[in-house]
This record gives sequence, structure tokens and C-alpha cells, in this order.
Amino acid sequence: DGGWKKTSTMGEVLIAYIGTAEQRCGGGKLVAWAVLFPARPSLNFCRRVRNSGRDDTHFAQLCALLKILWQVDQVNEQAERKEIEKVIVKTNARRFVTSVQMELARMSSLGYVGERTRKAGIMEIIKSYRQFVTLDMFFAPNSDEHVEEVCDLAMEAFQ
Repeated sequence: DGGWKKTSTMGEVLIAYIGTAEQRCGGGKLVAWAVLFPARPSLNFCRRVRNSGRDDTHFAQLCALLKILWQVDQVNEQAERKEIEKVIVKTNARRFVTSVQMELARMSSLGYVGERTRKAGIMEIIKSYRQFVTLDMFFAPNSDEHVEEVCDLAMEAFQ
């Protein structure tokens, strides 16, 4: 019939890693971010942050988190079902994990003020994706082989 049937089976749980890399450039620094999906390498992605300010690493991490949710949503849309039910994001940036967990628990972004509005905007989009994909975040130590791999992937954005 060409249609798809709803099944009671849960979608898969996908693990994604976020990594950032910095490079000194003149008086400032360039920041790049990468996402690594060990089980789905075709979704791996890296990008350099443009016009980065002093909070650029946090901004890069938010961009990476948004990219993960966007890609999971795309996979589900193409499959016309919840192929991926939940994404577990791991990163060695402990402060980032804590700030996102706190921010997601809050309903509004009142914690973001002034010049950080771009971040608040990204956070709002991340929150809205949560109605489609369950998101968990965990700190991953540098000893986790994928942490090193995703940081290397971020470095590739400078080449």
C-alpha cells in the first residue's frame, strides 16, 4: 500500500559526541565544532564558527547540539517514523553539559540576557526539538576514545 504502519517498537537510541577545537589567529582565536555519531558515521559533521566572540566555545557547542537534533529529526522524517527515539549526547565539556541540563529544565531562557540573545535563540530551538526527540546529555572523560576522535574531527574544520 506504500504507506507505513505504526509499530509498538521503540526507535533506536543514538549516541552522539560533541567536540570543539581552537586555533590562535592573530589577536584572536578561531573555534570549530564537530559532531560524531559512532553508529552512523554518515551523519558526522564539522564546521568553523564565524565571527566568534568571547563566548564562542559555548556558542559552538550549542550549534553542535542543534545540528545533532536537526540531523536526528531529518533521519526520522525521511524514514516517516521515529527511527531514532532518543539521542544521548556526550562531551568532555563538563560546564556545557551542566548549563544545558539546567537550561532545558527551565521553561524560558530568562537566564540569557543582553548580547547572548543568539545563544538564547538557539536554546529555544533546541527546546522545541525535544518534542520530537528525547535528549540526554552526559559528561564523557577524555579517556573515552570517541572524545579524542570528535576533537580531531573538529580540527579538520581548520584545514
